[in-house]
Amino acid sequence: MIRTHIVSYILLVFLVLIGCSEQVIAYGSYGLEYKGVITPHSVWGKPWNKGVIKALIFVSGVPLGGKANSEYTKPGFSERDAIELLQRFDIAIDTVMMCSPTSGFTVPGKQSYERLKRLVKCNRYDVIVLGNVSFDSLNPEIKYHILRQVKEGAGLVCVGFKPKNIFLHRNRMPVPRRLVRLTGVQYSPFFRSLRTGESEIVSRIINVYRLGNSRGVYVHYPVKPIALSPELIYSKENAALYEYWCAWIGKVILWSADKLSDIELKDDGLPDEAVLILNKGRDDVTLTVNVNYKNIRGEEVFSEARNVELKPKATLKFSLSLADVPNGRYYAELIVKDDDGKVETFGCKVWSELEIRRYYPLEVMECLLKQEGK
Repeated sequence: MIRTHIVSYILLVFLVLIGCSEQVIAYGSYGLEYKGVITPHSVWGKPWNKGVIKALIFVSGVPLGGKANSEYTKPGFSERDAIELLQRFDIAIDTVMMCSPTSGFTVPGKQSYERLKRLVKCNRYDVIVLGNVSFDSLNPEIKYHILRQVKEGAGLVCVGFKPKNIFLHRNRMPVPRRLVRLTGVQYSPFFRSLRTGESEIVSRIINVYRLGNSRGVYVHYPVKPIALSPELIYSKENAALYEYWCAWIGKVILWSADKLSDIELKDDGLPDEAVLILNKGRDDVTLTVNVNYKNIRGEEVFSEARNVELKPKATLKFSLSLADVPNGRYYAELIVKDDDGKVETFGCKVWSELEIRRYYPLEVMECLLKQEGK
């Protein structure tokens, strides 16, 4: 009897290995159209101090001929969202394109479904992302393997559709401050009627959940998502805002994968201590702080880099101010790197026209770094 069980087990392992034999070929290299087209972007998290993040990303395509059950589809802009993420972050991704947000039909037909099954069975991901794709519409076998990976520690991010019986109210957590501060997105068109602070604004579009040892995130924009980012009418201002939506969803994915650094940026209000860097207990670290100022059209107006030392449990204070520039809105992109050139943390501070007039009339731009307690 024991011998029979051993033989059966060896046979099972052999069959699994056969099924997984193509994972290296498939991983990170299949299904990304137009990957070679490089668009203007800020590199927020590459190289990342926690290493390369492995992600499986579902996006919804547009069926050719307008038929929901068409065997062929075009990606539209949805797949481009994943590529834009790839440009900005140290993420190795596999993409799966669905025929529509609410159908479980992958394309092109059976071949694509077999590839998807192989990916979720054989590859180990840090995070699984559904960009405007309904988890509940997936094949039960695929859902099982996704939840198995979540149980083993993978994060789960759902944009646009909330999965039933997974993201439950009793498992809901407070939204971490680092996901709703220093985002740069609070002046998006659909937020303009709100008169509250940045954290209150961004908290309206995100719920986070504890899933055993894993983390779940539900992102619900006020408008339809492209895949990972909200769909906005084209303008130069919205094109510049797209940069910060990419940075934000990238940080959400990193948090879900539990791959954020213990070096943290924190907004502490204008004008005296606009930004703080906190070291939550690591040894002494040498950091390079890169600050780039951009206008609402995404044009850089100033940049500076400073080298600083940060002790364990210490705080590094920034006093950020603006140059003698016309009134308007400006974005300060902050990217903090270690002495090996790897990114530790990042964020964006935004000034509105009102804040510029109030705090920075005709001042010369400066970035003052002070070590607390010195």
